Amino acid sequence: MITKVLRGLSTGPAALALCVTVLFAPASQASLIGTEIDITESFDRNILTLSNSNPVTVTDPGVESQILLVGRPVFDIDVGSSSIVVSSLSVSEFSFNVGAIREDILSFSNLSWGAQPGEIVGASLTFIGDITGLDDGDLSFTANSLDINLNNIVFDPGASFRIDLDVDHLPEPGTIALFGLGLAGLGLARRRKAA
Repeated sequence: MITKVLRGLSTGPAALALCVTVLFAPASQASLIGTEIDITESFDRNILTLSNSNPVTVTDPGVESQILLVGRPVFDIDVGSSSIVVSSLSVSEFSFNVGAIREDILSFSNLSWGAQPGEIVGASLTFIGDITGLDDGDLSFTANSLDINLNNIVFDPGASFRIDLDVDHLPEPGTIALFGLGLAGLGLARRRKAA
């Protein structure tokens, strides 16, 4: 069966067409939508460390989590296909640099892009409204996690920030197999012409 398929592909134009199709086929769009991720808020005070971990399923559109202060939501966290938006719900200025706080970290882990594997290779910030004390140096990431250092950040009412994740996606096995089959066809066509 495979021999018949390869014989059919061994004609130059058919093998070349298969290679071109595989090489220039649009890449599938990998997404966090529908996957389960972990969101952790860690606040380190002089005598107490608070940590709240929350596994959530990413929906689109929709708020996946909230940061609460004394039981009241002060921030919405919305995770998109490859972005994270943190929005202030406060009607007055809100600051994370409250006296004794040493470290406030918002962590996102178990970030996987559905059926297509990928790794975070970069992250960029965009501000909506006035936010001070936050820059790219406050972001740290690994292949499948992102940490945001919230120390000394001041939000104006209704302000938000967006983090766009730069993800390097690995090719799907089927794409690699088709590419290999096309190359095999080209090789057989060349061998046939040489003989």
